[in-house]
Parts: sequence; structure tokens; C-alpha cells
Amino acid sequence: MKILIVASWFPTPAAPVSGIFVAEQARALSTRHEVTVLALETTVGNSSPTRRVESSGSYNVIRAEIPAGKHMHALRCAWAVAREIRSGGYDLAHAHVTLPGGFAAVLAGMFTGRPAIITEHMNPFSNFMRTAGDRMKVRFALMRAAAVIPTNHGLEAIWRDYGFRRPMQIVRNNVNTEVFAFSPKRPRTDDLNRLIFVGRLNDDQKNLTALLKALVLLSKRDRGCYRLKIIGGGGLQAGYEHLAQDLGVLHLCEFVGEQCKSYIADALAASDLFVLPSFRENCPCVVGEAQAVGRPVVVTSCGGSEELVTPQTGLVVPVDDHAALADAIQHICHNLDSYRPEEISAYAQSRFGDDTLVDHLTKIYESVVPASAIERPTISVKVA
Repeated sequence: MKILIVASWFPTPAAPVSGIFVAEQARALSTRHEVTVLALETTVGNSSPTRRVESSGSYNVIRAEIPAGKHMHALRCAWAVAREIRSGGYDLAHAHVTLPGGFAAVLAGMFTGRPAIITEHMNPFSNFMRTAGDRMKVRFALMRAAAVIPTNHGLEAIWRDYGFRRPMQIVRNNVNTEVFAFSPKRPRTDDLNRLIFVGRLNDDQKNLTALLKALVLLSKRDRGCYRLKIIGGGGLQAGYEHLAQDLGVLHLCEFVGEQCKSYIADALAASDLFVLPSFRENCPCVVGEAQAVGRPVVVTSCGGSEELVTPQTGLVVPVDDHAALADAIQHICHNLDSYRPEEISAYAQSRFGDDTLVDHLTKIYESVVPASAIERPTISVKVA
């Protein structure tokens, strides 16, 4: 099947982890389908839309730069999607996030006679419901899409609260288990418990503050037998370093900035426990990645992370409760032998592996694209 993935967010050299989950899905899907990613990128000014094609290994990426504009931006995005569907003969468009990609894909599908489906990653989803115009576009997209895919039950409930009462299928983000492969338990050469955090530090969403405060409590309880590696760059990194200094735990921390996936995989393998104390999440890939390596996790009940963890793979604590966070970290570190890396990894690979994702999405694709339509000729539609 020929799939056009319409990405509202997609990695760029300047922002290599923006929309990385879309890139991971495209990579996985390309093992069974012919995949092209159309990355919608907004530009400021009165320039005309531009288009350039890049290769990303097993699939191509079309970067469409769409001029910003209060009234025309959404239509220009739809025209860009329709042009690609028409010229490429795609069987369907799979958009990631409702605005602008989902709205554009659904509208383009009406122009071209191709179905469009939407996977949502936005948390909080209320960001898409701020204006009457956005609410109209969201309702149009979610009610007219051939299928809608929340990545967690919390988002499904939010959609229903907004009145979107239609069949939905939850499909989790996938993990590249070749990169994040099982690693045996870290050999103990000292008494240190090695914690790891991975997350962007551009805002306070990941709530690293709570983890630094928990580290203060842990250092007092167990005489400093904890070390924390912090992976992730952003404008708040320096502020967090100053906070760690003020709290008296900077000597227990290692800030290494933004790193590639292979570095993160190696760092997870060298750790004992992964911690993600976020205020909000949707379906964070890194929780699955840590478990795929075989490491237990501590996460917060923040809207998505808690659905990725079982009692055998980690613990869930309330949001912004650094004392509960410290208790959970201490409990796991004192009971590491009860968390079996092989079982944690097997759980993650079966639930978040590429095959699981592709199986789920292929069934959805086949449900919205009639078999007789896959070989149909491209519909000729003039799009401005």
C-alpha cells in the first residue's frame, strides 16, 4: 500500500527530536508499505509555498514550506497534501496531530477521493480548542476522518468529553528495538544507584525540578549513594543546573545535553532505573525505550506514561510529588533483584515493537481502503 504520512511535526537539523515519534513510525511502516512523509513546515512572510525532497533511508521526506496566514494557511496545507496525493497516487493519507496535518489531510481527501486517518499526540489537547476557528477545524477533521487514533485512553476520554463520539482505536508509539535492544543487568562495581532522565528542557513539562528535589531526599536517606544522568538540551538546562547547585546535589548530577538515540540506548544500559516525572505526557517513546533495554521505570500519572507501565516493570507516582517520587526510586533501587530485565524487555518488545505497531496500523489501513481501490489509477483533480 502507498502511504502518505502528513506530519505536523517532524525532525529537522535544528530540532532533531521534534516529532521523532513520527519518524519512528515511518521507518517501521516502510518495512511493509511504500511510505513518503510530507512534513508541513510553516514559514513567516509572503513567500510562495516551496517543496523539496530528501531521502531518509527507507522512505522519502517531502518538506513543504507553507507561508503563515490567519485565513489561508490551513487551505494551503490542504492544497499541498492534495497535490502529493494526486501526483503520487497514494492510497491514503495518515496525518499526525489534528492541526494542521489532520485537517489538511481530511480536506485533501475530499478533493482526491482518498481516505485520511489521524493519530493524535497533542497534550494538552485543549491547545487545539482555543479559538472558534480552530474548534471548527478540529471538529471537521475528527468527525470526517476515516479513522481516528488516540495514543492513550486519557486522550480518548478527552475527545469524548469534547463530543467526538465515534469509534476509536488506540495505537501506541513504537520503539526501535534494534537500537534499544535488551541489555543484561548492569554489573555492580560499587554501591551507587545510577538514575537516568531523558527529556527536552525547553519548558517545565518534564518537571525535572521534582526529580532534583527527590534527589535531595535520597542523598540524605542513603548517604549520597545516587547518581543522576540528565540527557536533554534546551533553554532551561542552565537554570536546572543552577537549581541543582542551590539544592546541593549538583555533584550527584551529570548534565550531558541533547544526545542521539544510540547514546541514549547505551546510557540506559549503564543505568539502574529510568525516571520521568512529567506534568503531562501523551505516549512518551522513552518510557518504552527504557523498558526495551530492560530497565525498570518510575513515571507520573500524567495522562499517558502510566498506561505504559506494569507493576513488573516499574512504579507510577502522583504528579509533582517529589517525596512520593523519592520513595518509589528508593523502593526500586533497594529491590532491583525483583525486577527482571529479561521480562521487562520482553514486555516492551511485544507491546511497543515495530511489528506490533505495523500490524495495528495495517489493519486500520485495510479497513478504510477497499482492496479494489489499491490498484486504481490516480484521480486527476486540479488543485490550486
